[in-house]
Amino acid sequence: MYFELVFVFDRDDNGVRFGILKRDPVMIFYSSSRSPQAALRKQISYLKKGLIDPSLHYRSQDQSKAWNEVFQAHCPVLSDPSFTQIYQNLFSRFAQESRQKSHLIGLGCGTGIKEQWLARSMKRHGLPLHRFSAVDVSETLCKMSMKRVRPFSVQSPQAWVIDLEAVEELRKALDQGDQTERRIYTFFGLVPNLAPRTVLRILKSLLRPQDQLLISANLAPVRNETEAEEEKAVKRILPQYRNRETKEWLSLLFQEQGISRKVISSLKFEIEKERGLRSVVVRAEVIKDFEWELGAKKIQMKKGGRLTVFQSRRWTPLRFEGWMKRNGFNVKGVEMTTNREEAVWWVER
Repeated sequence: MYFELVFVFDRDDNGVRFGILKRDPVMIFYSSSRSPQAALRKQISYLKKGLIDPSLHYRSQDQSKAWNEVFQAHCPVLSDPSFTQIYQNLFSRFAQESRQKSHLIGLGCGTGIKEQWLARSMKRHGLPLHRFSAVDVSETLCKMSMKRVRPFSVQSPQAWVIDLEAVEELRKALDQGDQTERRIYTFFGLVPNLAPRTVLRILKSLLRPQDQLLISANLAPVRNETEAEEEKAVKRILPQYRNRETKEWLSLLFQEQGISRKVISSLKFEIEKERGLRSVVVRAEVIKDFEWELGAKKIQMKKGGRLTVFQSRRWTPLRFEGWMKRNGFNVKGVEMTTNREEAVWWVER
């Protein structure tokens, strides 16, 4: 636990507004999934399959900073007003129907900007959050998120620094809290980078009946859902990935692992299709045999081998909504950007 200085506004008995500077206790819990041993086991498991564990791109302060630079430079939400508007619209609708004591849980919260929008909207409609929990693999991002949402929460925020794939540990921790609170989960920006089965396992493990979920997906901006149109649509959004900031962010992994550029090629950005779903895939090729040292383990990397460094799945609107419905989620609302590149859904179990 640590303390932050927070300036809080209140009114006296005569209705005069005044401010108080107080120490605000902030609780941060560290999951065993973030231990060096657990991280190594997971990294080795992924690497043996030719994959990079997605959470490894967000672990260090340098990576968190680089990711934020990608977000600032290329995230459409900051340059296209409709990206902001879809969240504001859905959050307003959601807040108008929320009349219970609520616990907002930001899964993979990142910087917390959208959770801040939601909390502000709820307060504007007369129902401030009771509690906020930031959940992310990055301690740095958890702290940023808590700081953003704190002014709109009745209680002090808390955070879990955890790998979301360790979902059972998170569920047990949440179940030890106040069971009278309605939980509101956010799941923003995660769907593109996780396999559908992983997304489903996380959500089904956490959501209880009547819990609410606000979930976004990056889309292939199709006008009609044909194969040809989908292929063209994904090509149009490729520059959002194939750029200097993204390359620098993803390359940090190799630098921090001590992997020389002499043995790994530069990153290559490709479009692939798997089980009907198109993705932007970033790969690197092993150009010289080497041993990747992971703790006491040494993984043999052979020349010509390919590593999937990053993958962003681009759903179509109908495919994503149909997938949620087939898996037991009731869709209560949806908002989509004018260019059809992103949508956010309000669903419940």
